[in-house]
Amino acid sequence: MRIEGGTKALSVGGLGVAAKWSGRTAYQHPQSRAHGGKREDLGGQYFRSSAEANLARLFNRLRVHWEYEPKEFFFPLPRGTTSFLPDFSITICRRGLHLRLNTWPSGLAALDEGDYWVEAKGWMTPQSLTRLLRFAKYHPLEARRLLVLVHNPEKAFRDCIKKREKLQAAGVRIFDLRVFLELGKMLKLPGWEEGGGGCKT
Repeated sequence: MRIEGGTKALSVGGLGVAAKWSGRTAYQHPQSRAHGGKREDLGGQYFRSSAEANLARLFNRLRVHWEYEPKEFFFPLPRGTTSFLPDFSITICRRGLHLRLNTWPSGLAALDEGDYWVEAKGWMTPQSLTRLLRFAKYHPLEARRLLVLVHNPEKAFRDCIKKREKLQAAGVRIFDLRVFLELGKMLKLPGWEEGGGGCKT
């Protein structure tokens, strides 16, 4: 499966959808531009990064139901990276979407209806990659519903091509995060955070 890139635009309309909050405390990499905090325009929901908050705004605009960090998956390991907490769960239902597809990330519009996990990465750290690989190993059925949005996938996976291929062989789909953020800017969504490319690791 190839990395999904390419851009397409669309004209949409929609109302916001409330999300649940797991109440977890934020963690930020020392060099992160993540900007964790509550967003009043998103019902006071806490987000760990500007990019995640912007994705929620985009999901609202597309009338894609979402929940933020609703479930943590654990690995049967005594130490090290022992769990994975996806950023979002989303539900795609064509009947609820008021879309006119014009330019859209290639492959995304072709996703089947159903539930998916979404993980947004500003950059791919070794720990992040280990977490994704272990998720694919210990939760293979769930991994087939995982969408990884990473800033510049070609660069992010440049030194770990075989591991990227292993993820894709497990059914994980990889998209360019920049495409989604540019789409949100183009739509001029209320509350949009400029420079919101930073994500927690």
